[in-house]
Amino acid sequence: MKKEKQLLLDEVKGQIDQFDSFVIAKYTGVSANSFGRLRRDVYEQGGDVHMIKKTILIKAAKEAGIELSEIELPGHISVIYGGEDPLETTKLVFKFSKENENSISVLGGRFDGKYYKA
Repeated sequence: MKKEKQLLLDEVKGQIDQFDSFVIAKYTGVSANSFGRLRRDVYEQGGDVHMIKKTILIKAAKEAGIELSEIELPGHISVIYGGEDPLETTKLVFKFSKENENSISVLGGRFDGKYYKA
């Protein structure tokens, strides 16, 4: 594996380990301004939002004990890491989706150490 990809893999694995909760979402047709607003809102709650290549996410998740496959991750993927209150962060994602014509759909997530599919 190239050095840059290994660094990225290590970063994603570190974030998965750091944040106990996260949501994996598929996004389509989201403007940069709208997505920036989501990032800001999540950041204000202590969370983080990243667009991640599926292959990197699958490898990092596997190292963290979560089995994912490309089949269950269609389209462009983002990971929304829960902040101080993961439930509120998740509500933010669903609210954003409704306000932006369902441009984000939740595919799964980890809460309280357990991974759930959508």
